[in-house]
Amino acid sequence: MAQYSDPKPSPKSYLPVPGHTHLERRGAVYYFRVVVPPALRPFVDMEKPITEIRKSLRTKDFEKAKRLCQIEAVAFAGKMAEARRKLDSKANAVPPSDEELYYLATDWFVRLEREEEKRRTAVLTDADEAQTEQEIDSLIDEAALYTAREEHLSQSALNGLADAFLKSRPELAIEAGSPAYRQLGALLKRAKAESLNRSITRLGVRRTGRPDEAFESFNAHSQPPAPPKNRTTLKQLTDEFMDYQAKNRSENTPVTYAITIRALLEVLGERKLIAEITNADIQRVAETFRRVPAFVSQRYAGLPLLKAIELADAEDNTERLSSQTVSKYFNNLCAVFNYAKDVGKIAESPAKAKRLFEQFRAKRRKKTTRQLFTKDELASMFRAPLYTGCVDDELGYAKPGSALPRRGRFWVPLIALFHGCRLGEICQLYTEDVKESEGIPYLAIRTQLDEEDETDKRLKTEASIRDVPLHPELLRLGFMEFVAERRKDKGKPRLFPELKIAKSTKRYSTKFSRWFCRFIEHASGHKPKATFHSLRHHFRTELSRAGVGIELVDEIGGWADEDRGMNRNYLHLALKRTAEAIAKVSYEGLDLSHLKPFVPPQHRA
Repeated sequence: MAQYSDPKPSPKSYLPVPGHTHLERRGAVYYFRVVVPPALRPFVDMEKPITEIRKSLRTKDFEKAKRLCQIEAVAFAGKMAEARRKLDSKANAVPPSDEELYYLATDWFVRLEREEEKRRTAVLTDADEAQTEQEIDSLIDEAALYTAREEHLSQSALNGLADAFLKSRPELAIEAGSPAYRQLGALLKRAKAESLNRSITRLGVRRTGRPDEAFESFNAHSQPPAPPKNRTTLKQLTDEFMDYQAKNRSENTPVTYAITIRALLEVLGERKLIAEITNADIQRVAETFRRVPAFVSQRYAGLPLLKAIELADAEDNTERLSSQTVSKYFNNLCAVFNYAKDVGKIAESPAKAKRLFEQFRAKRRKKTTRQLFTKDELASMFRAPLYTGCVDDELGYAKPGSALPRRGRFWVPLIALFHGCRLGEICQLYTEDVKESEGIPYLAIRTQLDEEDETDKRLKTEASIRDVPLHPELLRLGFMEFVAERRKDKGKPRLFPELKIAKSTKRYSTKFSRWFCRFIEHASGHKPKATFHSLRHHFRTELSRAGVGIELVDEIGGWADEDRGMNRNYLHLALKRTAEAIAKVSYEGLDLSHLKPFVPPQHRA
């Protein structure tokens, strides 16, 4: 993204901010402004075609405008990605059949007749003789255009109707000049001529020629013929499915369904009509899952799945996806076609067959209790060089040294252990999210900031929105002093700005989670069975041991009440009560007295 620089005063009322083409100033207020690429304009989901997006950021503060501009830029990139998928989907679409073209033309004809009936009721009912004569002359002249035998007039009418129709239906795979384009234009031309001739007849003038047999049985009160067999291609379906999942379920859809979608498109072909997909086709795709090499995205990066399978076979690589992973991908396959059925694109899912379920769905494993860290592993974690003195908290976090860095890698595990917050909730915190009320400092777990500004933060459920008082151990370690120091950096509003977002998942927690696995292995001298998420369960266990009631435990940790199988209205209890409960959390055998409090840079020796 372009760099920002503070704008210099200018007498102009509308001034682009130097260093960032998306941020502009109008008077004293800042605006987000960006041009929409011409090829994508028909596919941007707006009420009318647009060439650019301009939105007031409603602020005079330059630093705040920069932050809001970043958020708007991310949202704009999402809109453009969606528009590009629609464009690509059109490029891969199958041209309409003769049956479908006829359906499109008759549907359009019925709409014409309905519009004409409304117009006649509204305008011509009370028209005098002169107005009626003028209307007849106008209709006869227009009808002559659509029935003209001169080639240039006939072709002009055909192209004009086809172009106007396709402009309103950009998803149709009909290119100008193609056979389908000419055939559609000819049908629309006939439909228009028939509609005009009917209008003339209604005004008392006898029509010349017989009614057009293609549209003879249709009028304003008719239903168009039933839509022809669905001609949605597999590429169109998967694009639509991925859009739906990203908007309504999870933004991690591209990662979750990546292998499933790749296998579908490679094995069956992007232009395969979903109405023609059979149980046997689904079996071929599911069998392909069993042949995919383990860690295919890393070991065979950039290669098609089928090519990766060939290379793995040639290399005698016998490591393939586990039965559990194959089952997961088969479930994803079922989800794609269940969606197609739900939206009416197919009558029945081709993945719904008992023998397929028996072959590719693994038996459910017995639910196991989440593994916790041992006392020795917890002690080793907080006596690692990162906490006692290291080279730095980047590549040198595991090497003893004189540095005592106090950034995300230091604070995040402590926040999880003493507050039960999820990793994602912690990594995405802003300095504004650390608050104080009634003398009690707390973390505001939320997606918005104080002025209801939208951010790139995400939460798992509605129950995740909560206020979590800070544990005395974090206060002893100088967490509030650390926050005060971070607030001095106005250009970086996030609490841990060095934690970068992962492109694949759009989460700040992804890279941290991978690093934590390496960190805990270095610290313990072996690979523990517990993971970062285990810290959250340590916290819940200690709350229960301290005698804290289940409702209060759920409230503090943002746990949904799934175990009891019912919805619960969360109490959002007083900070004092939750602070008292959190202060009871302690870990037997875990001594953190060696950890020194945070010292601001200006006070360091």
